[in-house]
Amino acid sequence: MGNYSYLSQQSEEHFAAHNRNDLEFIELNPLPFCLICFPIEEQFIENPFETEEESYQTVPIFDIFLSESEHSTQTVTPEPMTQDPMQPNILAVLQGIQTALGQKNNTPLPLFRGNTQDPIEWLDDFERAATANQYNNEYKFQIVGGYLHGSPAIWFSQETDANTHQRIIKWMPANAKENNTSFTTWFENKFRTPILISKWHMELEKRTQDSGEIVTEYAKAIRKLIKHVNSGRN
Repeated sequence: MGNYSYLSQQSEEHFAAHNRNDLEFIELNPLPFCLICFPIEEQFIENPFETEEESYQTVPIFDIFLSESEHSTQTVTPEPMTQDPMQPNILAVLQGIQTALGQKNNTPLPLFRGNTQDPIEWLDDFERAATANQYNNEYKFQIVGGYLHGSPAIWFSQETDANTHQRIIKWMPANAKENNTSFTTWFENKFRTPILISKWHMELEKRTQDSGEIVTEYAKAIRKLIKHVNSGRN
């Protein structure tokens, strides 16, 4: 106990010197090493500089690293996502927009106004431009209504109405059974009028090879008139 009393006295003297800022005393009378590192009589020397308000908790460094390691290896399981019921419809709309944007329009398509305009020639010109733009039959049927003006536009709107019996639902027939629902069939039947057919008959009968007209050009003109006269449903 004598050693403990002596050491305690030294601790108190250092504490007093610390309070009066007596650096010279502290330098000349250093604390024994045992007061800093080792217990006496199975007790730790109380730190004379610690106040009642201050309380420090020491944590072994191994526990800190272990805690961080456990935290970093935790697996976070995401909550299952429920599918939006509108998602298929949105995807279909987006795909339609992408398809429309991917269509070319390098070759302008002709307009059809009816009256005395040649419907067979217009249909050939429309097909030729659509082929140059790489339009398929489905897309041609979707856009053809925008190239019909006046009475042809009214006719197309009526024939594609949902309440119309045997309404037009496609561009051209794949077989004879689809004639009643295809645009090309009904278009020729509607606008290839008896007046135009008579006119083409007369032109065909009177058509002769012009002076200076080569044979291939004359044959092409004859084939065109024959097509006009014989085209459409009988």
